[in-house]
Amino acid sequence: MLESKRTILVKYTEDEIGYLEKLLSNPNMVKYIGNGKVRSREQTQNFFNWIVEQYKVNENYGLKIIKDKASSQNIGHAGLFPQIVEGKEFVEVGYWVEETYWGKGYA
Repeated sequence: MLESKRTILVKYTEDEIGYLEKLLSNPNMVKYIGNGKVRSREQTQNFFNWIVEQYKVNENYGLKIIKDKASSQNIGHAGLFPQIVEGKEFVEVGYWVEETYWGKGYA
């Protein structure tokens, strides 16, 4: 488990697919992610499966839910995941913070 003064990161579980769907169905959240389009329920399930597979590759990989420590509310997700760029593997840092929490210093 990774934590900061204000947040804690936890792995996605089956119970959190609805939260992932909330993120992926918001056009403002996905505007600069992938093709910039919202995801269907099936696409959300596929994305969830990919997240869980990353945990198996390396327990430090994969997107994890960002929870606000004070309220225990989900505020987004963040994580590390491998990417191939020009034939070389790199580890990318990615994060999404819900609109409600934009401008509050979480990123």
